[in-house]
This record gives sequence, C-alpha cells and structure tokens, in this order.
Amino acid sequence: FLDMQTEKYEENPSENFGVLRMRRQVINENSYVGGIMTSRIGMNGYQNYAYGLDGIFRLFGDDYLNVKWAQTYDSDIDNKMTSLDPSFVMVNWERRSEKGLGYNFNYTYSGEQFNPGIGFVMRGAVQGLNGQLLYGWLPGEESPFFNYSVFVRADRYTRLGDGMLEGMNIEPGFE
Repeated sequence: FLDMQTEKYEENPSENFGVLRMRRQVINENSYVGGIMTSRIGMNGYQNYAYGLDGIFRLFGDDYLNVKWAQTYDSDIDNKMTSLDPSFVMVNWERRSEKGLGYNFNYTYSGEQFNPGIGFVMRGAVQGLNGQLLYGWLPGEESPFFNYSVFVRADRYTRLGDGMLEGMNIEPGFE
C-alpha cells in the first residue's frame, strides 16, 4: 500500500496518489493471482482510478499462462464501464527454458480510453500479436557464457480506430 500527497506547484493542483497491490500463491509454488487498484485525485476535481486482476499459472513443465485485465475510470472522459474502450487485456503463453525449444506467444489489447493516471502505456488504442521461437543450449562449465540461443521474434500491432497497421517487426537473432 502506498499513499502520497503532492503540493500545488505553479499551474499544477495538489494531488493524492494511492496504490494497493496484492498477490497470492495458488495451485502450485510457481502460480500466482493478484490484484491492483490505483487512484489519482486532484484537488481541482479531477479523478482517475485503475483496477485490475492478473495471474501467472505454471501449467506443466516449463509452460506458463500469464493473463492480465485492467480497466480505468477518468473524470475527463465519458467512460462506459461495460465497454472495452477503457480496458487493457493481455494473454501470454510461454515456455521458459534456456535449454531446448522455448516459445512466447502474446496477445494484447489496449482500449482507446484506457488511461492509467499514475502509469503509462507504451502503445495505446491498439491490439497486437507477438511471439518468439527459440532454441537454446548450455555450452558447459569451461565456457565463459551461461547459455546460447538462436531465435526469431515477430510482432504486429494494429490501430483500433481504423484497423490500420501501427507497427510490425520480424527479427532473427543469436544471444
């Protein structure tokens, strides 16, 4: 829990910032569920609230499912709580492995009105798919390096408003 009050400075009003984050282990020692609530309340009447749920679940072996959902309310925007516009959704499946086959597949959705008042969003009003396939190996105790991997990464983001391409990348590599 964190609560902080700021003082008025020039044109910026005094504001109160609050964060509550909770997380609990479930199912097995590598799985968790959690929740978060944030608030930003200006002494000029402005209000911004964000709340969300998340979970990381070890399904089997090195395979994990990661899910996140968040929604915001902002007094400067006509938010509709039943809409996806002020929401963020992320679903990720990955195999966490430094040896052999690894992968990471991800879907994200960031609504046009999603505005975490005390955070930031790298890409707003987009949905995206991205992934990575890799193959890794451990070189042995004589090597100065812990591991090696070859991979290919790709991502594609489209704008929600018009469905046009926001950005795309395909990247092979060696680490």
